[in-house]
Amino acid sequence: MDHRKGSKDLSRRDFLKTTAAAGLGLASASVLGDLKHLAYAEQGKPKRGGDLIVAIEAQPGTLDPTSFLFEIQQYVEHNLYNGLIIEDIDLYEKTGEAKLKGELVESWGHEDGGKTWVLKLRKGIKFHDGSLLTAKGVKSEIDFANSQQAYYFINREMWKFMTSTEAPDDHTFIARFSRPWRFERTLISYKDFLLYSAAAREKFGISPKSQSHRQPVGTGPFKFVEWITDKHIKLVRNEDYWEEGLPYLDSITFRIMPDPQSRILALQTGEIDMIMKTPYEFIPAFEANPNYKVVSSKYSDHLNYIWITDEDPRLKIKEVRQALALYGVDREEVTKIGLLGRAKPSTSLIAAHLPYYEPWGHIKYDPEKAKQLLKDSGITDFHFKIIVHTADPNLYKEALVIQQQWKKIGVTTDVQQVDLGTMVGLGFARKVPITVWQWLSTRSDPIQDYNWLRSD
Repeated sequence: MDHRKGSKDLSRRDFLKTTAAAGLGLASASVLGDLKHLAYAEQGKPKRGGDLIVAIEAQPGTLDPTSFLFEIQQYVEHNLYNGLIIEDIDLYEKTGEAKLKGELVESWGHEDGGKTWVLKLRKGIKFHDGSLLTAKGVKSEIDFANSQQAYYFINREMWKFMTSTEAPDDHTFIARFSRPWRFERTLISYKDFLLYSAAAREKFGISPKSQSHRQPVGTGPFKFVEWITDKHIKLVRNEDYWEEGLPYLDSITFRIMPDPQSRILALQTGEIDMIMKTPYEFIPAFEANPNYKVVSSKYSDHLNYIWITDEDPRLKIKEVRQALALYGVDREEVTKIGLLGRAKPSTSLIAAHLPYYEPWGHIKYDPEKAKQLLKDSGITDFHFKIIVHTADPNLYKEALVIQQQWKKIGVTTDVQQVDLGTMVGLGFARKVPITVWQWLSTRSDPIQDYNWLRSD
């Protein structure tokens, strides 16, 4: 639900849904219960008031937008922060066309053939701590995000050609690059560049343990109230929000509920109003019940894929990786059985509606070719571990289908489930040999996908 605009439909910016297709294919849905108590008026006209309770699958690793651990934090962050430049979501949801518009930025343009970008900021916007939006603050946050001090800033690869930044006055920000660059697109790449208060950053300091990770201070429609570990995160309406009359809701509570069955039951009993990452087998019943609304997106940047690392020395062998990922997986069967037909198979890391999309025609299910590649690899032990996290129950079902397909080419696997926090820790420690994961297809230059996922 777009709480800033009072829409009855779920905005993909406020609650970034994991829907539709790629690598393997993916479609998931969010389900809203009976929302009469949220005070919507007739004819789709929003009415002020209401408290929304949303169940999320895991605890965010941080609410500092310059850091990124996993996408759950974005469900919360897009209600706390604004971006400089964002996608036109209304247009995107209707047509899939990825056009941009200013949010904290009033206008922007470039000079020197794209080497210099000038952003003009809106005036009079306040952060939740009372500090004003200024070009100096924007410069401070962008410089911080682009430095090695920022804890896991996922978009840094896209800013590597940035040579300098300037704030010549309170409302003008300038970024200079060593080569022509689509700076406005890098602001919405994997993770939107949402603006944290520079004053709060100075107050809390810079470190992986900074209070900024649990004390979000933005300009968004809702303000942070509390974060009770493993329980909930509560936000309340920002009475000083810069978009007049918004938001409509009084509060949002994100209830942390790792168990999918518990989320389903809580929705059915009215304990919560909305769930994310719904197990597919429950969706038909919710769709048939007029008391619920299943919300999904026709256009999405998300995809599922098989992530093979080089943690296991055998997986450093190109022929093994090609056999497993390119030719040993029947994507049609994975989407039909593992995802119950709620996805489309894909062979690209770019979602089909986005710029730069081009399918990889050489990738197709060919078990005989996969067997030959394994034979050519020179090894004989083909037993591996697949680790998937429990926050999205549909990943496990995909992994089981893949497990059966790999058996046909002489590869056996153990499929292990761990909670999302453990999964992220294992990932950083490089202890995940193979997983089925979700990828946010870049809306910027696809070189970022290449740099992240290339296999030389």
